[in-house]
Amino acid sequence: MSKETLGGYLRRERELRHITLEEVAEGTKIGIHILKAMEADRWEELPGKIFIKGFTKSYAEFIGLVPEDVILRYQEQIEDLEAERGIESVTGRYGKKIPLFNRHIIGLIVLIFTLIVGLGCWFFYHSYKTGYETGAVTPAVGNSSLHNRSHPPPLLKIIEVPRGKNNHNSSHPPE
Repeated sequence: MSKETLGGYLRRERELRHITLEEVAEGTKIGIHILKAMEADRWEELPGKIFIKGFTKSYAEFIGLVPEDVILRYQEQIEDLEAERGIESVTGRYGKKIPLFNRHIIGLIVLIFTLIVGLGCWFFYHSYKTGYETGAVTPAVGNSSLHNRSHPPPLLKIIEVPRGKNNHNSSHPPE
C-alpha cells in the first residue's frame, strides 16, 4: 500500500469537513489555481518553498488541521521526491537556483566594479594630495583673515606693471 500524498490528504480532509475549494480560496486569499495544484501534488507549478509552506499553513488552519503537522508532512514528501529524483531540491517555478556559471559572472562583475571604484578613489585622493603638495592648490586662509573677518582675503592679487621703454629688462621689480 502506498503512502497518501499531501495533496490527497488535504483534499480528503477538506471534503470530510464539507468545505468547497472556493470557500478555502475565499477564506485564505489563496488563488484557486494554487489550491488545485496543491491538491494535485503539482508543487513545481507553485512559487518557492517559503510560499508553499505559507499556503500549506493557511490551508491547514482554515480546514481545521494542525498546521505544524501538515508542514512536517510536506517536508517529508519533498525530501522523498528529492531522494527519488536524485536532485538537489524541488523549489518550484520561482525558486530556481542561479547556476554556478552565472554566480561566477556576477562575482566577476562585482570585483571589477569594486576595482574601478577603488582606483577612482585612489586617483582623486592622489591628485588632490599631489596638487596640494606642489602648491597648485593653496588654502584660502591667511593669518590676517583669521582675526579680521570684516574683509575676506583677496582671491587674486593683481600687480600693475608700468609700461614704458625697457621696463622688461629692468632688474628691479615694479613698485
